[in-house]
Amino acid sequence: MRRLMKALEADKALRAVAGAELERSIQASDFNGVAHLHLAHLRTLEGRYEDARAESQAGLAHDGFAAYAWERLAANELSEGRPRAALAALAHEGRSPVLREVRARLRFEALAELRELGTRRAELAAALRQDPARRDLADSLAAVERRLAP
Repeated sequence: MRRLMKALEADKALRAVAGAELERSIQASDFNGVAHLHLAHLRTLEGRYEDARAESQAGLAHDGFAAYAWERLAANELSEGRPRAALAALAHEGRSPVLREVRARLRFEALAELRELGTRRAELAAALRQDPARRDLADSLAAVERRLAP
């Protein structure tokens, strides 16, 4: 499986073929949790994080204990700048002790990003209080608030 994933990372045409086969598998069976999760991984490789999140969630709806599924979802959420959502994904119990290090690293990254966003939110709120007419500050604050949402 690792060799296949390495090949998929390197070959866009192979990803297209694999993606089409996974989509066919998803359409053909109600027992398709793993296919959703593999398709999520492909979407992540392509930088399609919203699609990856949707596929991860569909896969987890079928198999909430799939290996690395919650960790992949957390990584996708971090890639999209959504640290609270990453922490929510990591709150699900992992089955493998091997994953502890991966989960700890993801949790550390999410908490660090939350701290940075909290600091940025405080800075923007203070600046906006001093100059309430600045639309750019209000827009930036709204963007930070969206990233802080679960």
